[in-house]
Amino acid sequence: MHSSKNPQRPPVLPGPGGGSYLDWSTHIRVKKHEFGESFTVFIFLGDVPEDPDEWYSSPSYVGDHNVMVFRSGGVKRPEEDSFVQGVVHMNKAIVARSGLLSLDEDVVVPYIEEKLAWRVRTVAGECLELDEGTSLEVTVFSVRVSMGPISDPSTIPSHGEPRYYHHITAGRPGGARPQ
Repeated sequence: MHSSKNPQRPPVLPGPGGGSYLDWSTHIRVKKHEFGESFTVFIFLGDVPEDPDEWYSSPSYVGDHNVMVFRSGGVKRPEEDSFVQGVVHMNKAIVARSGLLSLDEDVVVPYIEEKLAWRVRTVAGECLELDEGTSLEVTVFSVRVSMGPISDPSTIPSHGEPRYYHHITAGRPGGARPQ
């Protein structure tokens, strides 16, 4: 399918007869205590506002992953080096903002390559500059979702195996690590 844009025609999702589509998401993995306090990883598709107070209301905002950090008495515990993970789903944002005619890989991957951005902000409001030493890893993946006929009340979606697109974020601070 081609990637021409037409805001009048959203991507085709399964109808009453069933079908399948790709569900696009970002996988976020980071050491829980890396930044020393609670923080949020924000995901965007498009330009990120300079003012972080505008991030939630920005048309490019897709979603976020919050990491809550608790310390007792300033003593570091072994689990403080543990990783936490989260997922931010992107289909609604892609459908609403991209003008793409499909959620197929050949159409969506170039769009995400061009538009995907992320930022980290602490609970105290500090915007963090990431470097190559960060444990943060943002990776794009898709999962094939198949639906049976909606007229069958016992129908539930089935999900395929995730397919990761490491190349989309690799080489950027907080992006995918080499495989």
